[in-house]
Amino acid sequence: MELDNNQTTDDFKQEGSLLDVAETTQEGLSSYDRLPSAFVTVRGDNDKIEKWAVNYLNELFKSSMINGISDIHFESCEVGNICRVRKDGKLQTYKHSINDSEFSIIREKIYSRGQIEESYAKTFEVDARGWLRYNDNRLDLRISSIPTIHGFTIVIRLLDQSNSGRRLKDMELEPSVRTAINETINSAIGLIIITGPTGSGKTTTLYSYLNEINTPEKKVFTIENPVEYAIAGVQHVNVDINISMVNALRSALRQDPDIILVGEIRDSETAKIAIQAAQTGHLVLTTLHTNSSVSALSRLMELGVDASHLNETLLAVSAQRLVRRCKDERNLANPTQEEVEWLRKNDLGQYASVPVGRGIKPENYKGRVPVVEFLMITDEIRELVSRNRVDEVYEVAKKQPQYETLVQCATRLASKGMTSLEEAMSISKVSSLMNMDGMLLGERLLALKYITPYQLEYCQDIQTKSSLHDRKRLSQILIEHHFCSLEQMLEVKDAPDY
Repeated sequence: MELDNNQTTDDFKQEGSLLDVAETTQEGLSSYDRLPSAFVTVRGDNDKIEKWAVNYLNELFKSSMINGISDIHFESCEVGNICRVRKDGKLQTYKHSINDSEFSIIREKIYSRGQIEESYAKTFEVDARGWLRYNDNRLDLRISSIPTIHGFTIVIRLLDQSNSGRRLKDMELEPSVRTAINETINSAIGLIIITGPTGSGKTTTLYSYLNEINTPEKKVFTIENPVEYAIAGVQHVNVDINISMVNALRSALRQDPDIILVGEIRDSETAKIAIQAAQTGHLVLTTLHTNSSVSALSRLMELGVDASHLNETLLAVSAQRLVRRCKDERNLANPTQEEVEWLRKNDLGQYASVPVGRGIKPENYKGRVPVVEFLMITDEIRELVSRNRVDEVYEVAKKQPQYETLVQCATRLASKGMTSLEEAMSISKVSSLMNMDGMLLGERLLALKYITPYQLEYCQDIQTKSSLHDRKRLSQILIEHHFCSLEQMLEVKDAPDY
């Protein structure tokens, strides 16, 4: 892959060599802050490999910033080394392969940005942070290095600090969704969750919420691992080996905060303290890793959150994905027969004869657009949660004017030409169900690899041993034993369930 690049590496503000920096004694600056703004040579002009590596890295990182690259991967292979970049969610090879001598210098330069000891990185996995500056834009780096059987794999996540100022108006939301979000985030107390997989834009969306409500009259904390964006007037706490998420959250509660942003709920203890914070007069924003807004409710209860406490605090859950944006919104075509079948399987038959966006080739996409499923927690939903009937929340959610599932949202965007129907189909595995007609529920779940044969046999055995009066459906038993999520069940809802 060749990235667009109309500027030279001279555009970087190079502030001298690393040796010059090491000798700097300017008061108040850490060695981290005194690094030059770009990769620089330290061995002199005669070292051709170092000079090549510095030019290569500066061009790569500068181009990546211009072209919206989210991650840069350096990987040792059986023969040679390669660089790949993730653009619009897809990995692409960058230029030619790299020999071992070149890769050695590249590693050295990257490690120096994160102040990583190379001798340590040869044996242990390392996570670090660094930064670069391109013109007036600062690019923060999250560096992960792991030794492999062939050498190393180094992945650098690029965090463009210009994203820290994003607002809701920048997200291209439906008016009804924007209204619902504004109503929710302007609550004085409660819990708001954004859920989705890694790389779905949760943190950027979380900060857009925060930017809407961050005012001088409010004390705002963020507790993250690591802190990704810096906002003026906000107290950012970076979780590391010296301060845990739980301890940071407990300490923040003693700092008279109004709003607390918790980077992610990963365990039971964090979940319970976040709920406690919302119960004691604070607005808490956080993220989870679940597939849908409804499944976030089940996940919190699996983490030990009491249903009554959840009902007392939870205001809304927003599930999110990012899909690739079509360059030309006028490039529309009617769905194919296979796509029509998929649409009907997903209760989207109204789009069967509607022209939809077409991507087909990677070059037909540029950038990404969020797909949002925003669920407001109403009294009717709270009643279902209290009765442990979360599987029925979806039917109630459909009545909310702003609510649509992720697949419904993505398909609507495809009908506008903003994304392609292929992208909408990629969100859900229901596309795999088109060849599963006639299969029973358990057979479909096995085919989708959602359950193992042992789990199916175990649940069927429970069914067999129960009396006819007490016998539950297979779907109920699978969910109760946490073998399947609610969203997975919704994907196979038309399968016979005995």
